[in-house]
Amino acid sequence: MNWTSEAINKVYAEMKEKAAKDPAFREKVCKDPVKAVEEFSGIAIPEGYSIQVIEKGDSIDAVFTNGELLSDEELDKVAGGNSCIGNACGAHGEK
Repeated sequence: MNWTSEAINKVYAEMKEKAAKDPAFREKVCKDPVKAVEEFSGIAIPEGYSIQVIEKGDSIDAVFTNGELLSDEELDKVAGGNSCIGNACGAHGEK
């Protein structure tokens, strides 16, 4: 399987659901999201991409970027549902 928008959305939804039910998994995702995604999906994250995770109570939101990390303010905007910022999109089906 390759990383397509559909694959990203599917893996993200499954991980988000598991993170809401499994505190140890949620902690693992927050600590090292790239490794957690690779282990969960069995697919390597392409070189130069990063994932930032925002813990929201028992849930998580994730932002996938092409290497540029976002500030806390920018993360809040993406996690709040505000479209794309720079080269990052929240994992809510946006492109």
